[in-house]
Amino acid sequence: MNFIQILEISCETPLVNAIISGVRTIFTLIQWGIPILLIVLCTIDMFKAVSSGDEKKTKEAQKTSIRRLIYAVVAFLIPWIIGLVFGFIGNVVTDDSAQVADNTWKTFFKCWNGNSNNLNNPDTSISYGTCTLYDNDFKILRSEANITNEECTAMTADGVNPEWIPNK
Repeated sequence: MNFIQILEISCETPLVNAIISGVRTIFTLIQWGIPILLIVLCTIDMFKAVSSGDEKKTKEAQKTSIRRLIYAVVAFLIPWIIGLVFGFIGNVVTDDSAQVADNTWKTFFKCWNGNSNNLNNPDTSISYGTCTLYDNDFKILRSEANITNEECTAMTADGVNPEWIPNK
């Protein structure tokens, strides 16, 4: 099973949530870890150069520090820009444009956006509710709580009409 086939399953699949959460965690580590490390290295180099008293070493440390600070800014901005682009594409791709766009990538961007606020608890993107099954005369046959809309729809049979109400 390759990555594209995994995305075709569903955003609610734990494996897909784990992959996307892992990628987002790596982006966060890159975004914050590399700049902090580079700033610490700049501080150490400048401290060594200044404490040595050699003006040549100080100028060299300044040049190195400026380069490292530029790298730190770039390392901070790249994951942010990628997340911004993914968020924008995920919001722009609508159900109507899915006929034109590849459905797999549409799913990927929706999964990416769906996990943006649920990194530690990916299951919160699944909506649960109460499913009530009625017969053709609108008599209640049975009612079940804490199931998804898909599970409610799956209980449909001839002469049975489901109604799913999400939990608040």
